[in-house]
Amino acid sequence: MLDKYVSLTVSFLLLFFVCAFYYPYIGGGFVFDDIPNLTPLGQIASDGEKFWQVVLSNNSGPTGRPVSMFFFALQYSDWPTNPSVFQFVNVFIHAFNTLLVCHLCGFLLEEGRLSGLSVSKNQIPLFSAMGSLFWAFHPGNVSSVLYVVQRMNLLSVFFGLSGVLMVVKLLQWARVRRYNQLTNVFPAGPVVPRDFLTFIYILFFFAVTLILSVFAKENGILFLGLLPWVYFLAGNPHPLYHKNILRLTLALVVVSCFVFLAASISFAIDGYGPRDFTLAERCLTQVWVLMRYLSWFWLPSYSNFHFFHDDVALVYSLFDERFIGAVCFWGAMLYIACRFRLFRFALGWFFISHLLESTIIPLEMVFEHRNYLATIGFSFLLTYGFIWLYLRWGAKLLALVVGVLCVYWAINFYMVAQSWSSRENMAIFWSDSSPQSPRLHGMKGDLYTNLGRYEEAEQEYRKIILKAPDSVMGYLALLELQCSYDSAVFPFEDFVARSKVAKYEASVINVLGEIIDLREEGLCKKIDNGYLWAILKVLQENPNVNAGRATGNFLLLEGRLCFEAEDLNCFIQRFEAAAIELKHYSILDNLYSVYLQLYGKETAQLYIEQLKLKMKE
Repeated sequence: MLDKYVSLTVSFLLLFFVCAFYYPYIGGGFVFDDIPNLTPLGQIASDGEKFWQVVLSNNSGPTGRPVSMFFFALQYSDWPTNPSVFQFVNVFIHAFNTLLVCHLCGFLLEEGRLSGLSVSKNQIPLFSAMGSLFWAFHPGNVSSVLYVVQRMNLLSVFFGLSGVLMVVKLLQWARVRRYNQLTNVFPAGPVVPRDFLTFIYILFFFAVTLILSVFAKENGILFLGLLPWVYFLAGNPHPLYHKNILRLTLALVVVSCFVFLAASISFAIDGYGPRDFTLAERCLTQVWVLMRYLSWFWLPSYSNFHFFHDDVALVYSLFDERFIGAVCFWGAMLYIACRFRLFRFALGWFFISHLLESTIIPLEMVFEHRNYLATIGFSFLLTYGFIWLYLRWGAKLLALVVGVLCVYWAINFYMVAQSWSSRENMAIFWSDSSPQSPRLHGMKGDLYTNLGRYEEAEQEYRKIILKAPDSVMGYLALLELQCSYDSAVFPFEDFVARSKVAKYEASVINVLGEIIDLREEGLCKKIDNGYLWAILKVLQENPNVNAGRATGNFLLLEGRLCFEAEDLNCFIQRFEAAAIELKHYSILDNLYSVYLQLYGKETAQLYIEQLKLKMKE
């Protein structure tokens, strides 16, 4: 019974340490994608009946991510005044993910198929906790925890890992029970029917957790690959279920690949239009990027984790030295994987976890939160490394190695976590770490604007213009700066020329929206309505800029300018087109208010019902 008490104690301490050591760095507030994703929570505060409408109307992914939105919606009373509460909930989920990693590592040690190393049952929780804590406090995971909207990623991993862990545990229990029945340790009873029902229950449980994981974030589908990877490579296959599981796995892999290719090929072809890289360039560059992700885990340096990685140089050719070096590196890794089962398991987990976001889907090239799930396999490898040191050289050398790693890990964790504790820290630390990043110059410029250091802000915005020749963000930032600083110069003709060759940038909509917000508050009278309308039209002429969701968002911006000019018919036309384009039901509230004012309640209600039908079509 002692091992159970040890396991419970270790589990409690894991939860406590993760929460306690992340808590001091809460306070950075809502940033980046937090605002567009969480703004609908304000509707629940004004009308509680809209709870499920908000949950089901998110458009941040193909599924709408309703599971994540449900957990966000439970905190509607904290929006937008208490971002720290949102961050602490993220920390709490991360703590439970750490616990799941620990228990899955313990299962792998108990099964003993990955390595010939073995320790006592009382030592398994301790070594598992060591490996999982290094994963929990990895500097690269900080952004996944303290960036509020990344709760989607945290929840997806939570449900997916829960499913994998419970399935392998249930299969382990079923195998033991089968062995007891066959050896008459206890009366056998109806063996086959009971075992068949157990198999069905296991499949049902995993299906439920998989659905929850996918509807938290789409990369939860990767657990369809991770579960059999654990089962076949690390677990002891159940003799009764093994053939059925093998057939089912092969069928699921074939079907999943077919569905993925069918669903993503057209999306990939169309989605690369706004990007500044092609599908071929993405695939070539990702070979090197994956090597970089791997190095980030084993040699974590705080200077690498500056959130934006828009300064990454693309790989254009098979003969690029970075591509050749990466291919040689992966060749060596695969050779080692073929020889050592444990390394094969960790490397396979890494590759499976990167199948979606690091392949053909036209997402941004690099984001560190993609390593959150992928590096769990290497935390298992790290755990086995600790055990090998302990068995080969004893506790003293193990304590020395762990101590050195703890100091190195702690310094880098502190530097990254400290940067997330405030906007000022983010802007200064990140821009200093990556001086070639246009986005970080923009962030630093925004900081200087808020501090009233307008000349320095203007210098940062002009650096964006120089360093990003296919971006209009530097010009729009100068335009917004005019609201606070009369001396700021917005070169309209240069902006028009740049707009013709500009790439898609989601932040374009955000900046224009902020300018309109300031005008509505009476804080930006220098920029008149007609001037903004002309700027919108210039941007919309570029199909790269006016692509995807930007089309609907430009219509919303135009509608707001129409409303300000008291042209309600123009407002209705733009907002109606935006509602149909974006399928965002919160837009209907604005339309209903205007229709109610113009035509009365009955006509307004009928109009909204008809518009809902159009949105569904």
